[in-house]
Amino acid sequence: MKIHDLKSAPLPFMHVRDGRKRFEVRKNDRDYHQGDLVVLREFVASQNAEARFRAATGICRPVVLDYTGSVAGPFRIGYVEKGEFVPDGYCVFELIPMVETCWDGGDEP
Repeated sequence: MKIHDLKSAPLPFMHVRDGRKRFEVRKNDRDYHQGDLVVLREFVASQNAEARFRAATGICRPVVLDYTGSVAGPFRIGYVEKGEFVPDGYCVFELIPMVETCWDGGDEP
């Protein structure tokens, strides 16, 4: 069993957190398996963060991420689909909540 710590854009993160989205479509670069655990961390692309990164390192990056501190999970992966209807190199997996709460980044959960 692996624990996958994944970033999530605000809109899909909100849908997972609210229970309206119970699956993920992901590039299968982590070898996801049934029974693995997933934690989602909300992020936003930030121009300000990009400028700070460029000023500190001299490296220009097209997108820099700022994590909001909101975390959803852990979820257990219920099934993984990698078949005929899923593009090569991608997978769809079910998110089964292990805890029915979401941490908003405030005090420790």
